[in-house]
Amino acid sequence: MPLLIEKTEENGLDNIEEVIADTAYCTKENIETCDTKDIKLVAPLHPSVNGFRDENGGFIYNKDAQSVTCPAGELAVKKSFKKANPKKKNNAHYDYYFDVEKCKQCLLKEGCYKEGAKHKTYSIRILSEEHQRQKEFQTPQNLNGI
Repeated sequence: MPLLIEKTEENGLDNIEEVIADTAYCTKENIETCDTKDIKLVAPLHPSVNGFRDENGGFIYNKDAQSVTCPAGELAVKKSFKKANPKKKNNAHYDYYFDVEKCKQCLLKEGCYKEGAKHKTYSIRILSEEHQRQKEFQTPQNLNGI
């Protein structure tokens, strides 16, 4: 996107007010570029950035209790924090671990637990400051008039 904006400006359109794009363009770098140039970026956050890997899979994240419950009603037994990795361009996240011995016996394991797996985890991503601002900007009340 920085290159596209630069080329657009070189072609005489130097007063860009907004850019409308798809999820591929809603990266931290592009958000920062638009912020520094006072351009509104209208691009939905990618679902993997937006916080949940699987909205319909039956896992329930309780933000207040900082816990995850699986579709069978089992609570995660452990959680770990993973820092953001700029080289991989990923956000920080929490990994919640489930008791694999219970998963092996679960009636709902098909499509959830892979036979022979050593771990069953569920990740909750923590939005970067840039992505959090973008998410707030893109609420319906903020997009009125664009």
